[in-house]
Amino acid sequence: MTGNRRQPGAPRPLRLVPATGRSADDEAPLDEGAHTVRIEVSPDVVRVLGAATVMRLRADDGLREYVCPFCDQPPGGRTSLVVTEYVNGLSVVRLAHATCSPSNVLRILAAPTRLRHRVRATCWLARTSAGSSSAILLVDNQVRAWPRHRAREAAERYDRALEATGFVQVTSLDHLPSPTTRLTAALVPISNAAARIQVSHQDALVFDGDVTVPDPWLRHAEQHRTFTVMSGTGLAPTALSRRANTQDAQRFLDAVTRAVSAGRAWTAVAALSPTGSTRPVLEERHTPRNPPGKQAG
Repeated sequence: MTGNRRQPGAPRPLRLVPATGRSADDEAPLDEGAHTVRIEVSPDVVRVLGAATVMRLRADDGLREYVCPFCDQPPGGRTSLVVTEYVNGLSVVRLAHATCSPSNVLRILAAPTRLRHRVRATCWLARTSAGSSSAILLVDNQVRAWPRHRAREAAERYDRALEATGFVQVTSLDHLPSPTTRLTAALVPISNAAARIQVSHQDALVFDGDVTVPDPWLRHAEQHRTFTVMSGTGLAPTALSRRANTQDAQRFLDAVTRAVSAGRAWTAVAALSPTGSTRPVLEERHTPRNPPGKQAG
């Protein structure tokens, strides 16, 4: 029973009590417009975090930029402080649009899930509006996590790693940028329709996997001795990637275009190198499960 407990309204302005022991009213008023981020804080949040913590958050200039966890949009209008408490004791503090969620404490009865990464690659022969073609190795970093802000933070770390490697953000599929950093690539056929592709930057391995390689893509890459590596998080669902080089490729193209518009696509150029030194290793990795002359069963 809560009785006639008053429902919390707009939070009262918070003031730090000085170490001299004087009342906060004796101090000069705090200029929140100049020194703090105007954040709406409910009494429940103050009880969980403490007034001093809330004031430090308000004074942190780094909090002026955030992504709302409810609508995935940048700051705009009033901002509220939301605390998420999980059943395992973890508490997460997030900023949100006050119109998306008022300041409150959310208690979640499920623990956060582990981050899970899956990398899917597609050899895509892209055609521009001018009629030219480009051989693209589309490397999609798929992240699964709950709550979803953890997946978004993992995607941001992946983007920073790509940028540090020399990748450049894509702004248009018709005019792919030309990064100055060159990657090296080894391409070794392992069947009539697939090849093992290794892409590296200096001593760091950027991609290593078996990929279905259509003949037109392979001819284009061998003719130019280069191909484009486009990578990012959530570029295209796996089901659509299988249609990249078919007559039903429009949905795949639309998905990649949306990723480019959202700033999630990064590109670099990989130069094909001789594969003689890596062929024995690759052949050893792909030894048939049943060696020649031995029957299965």
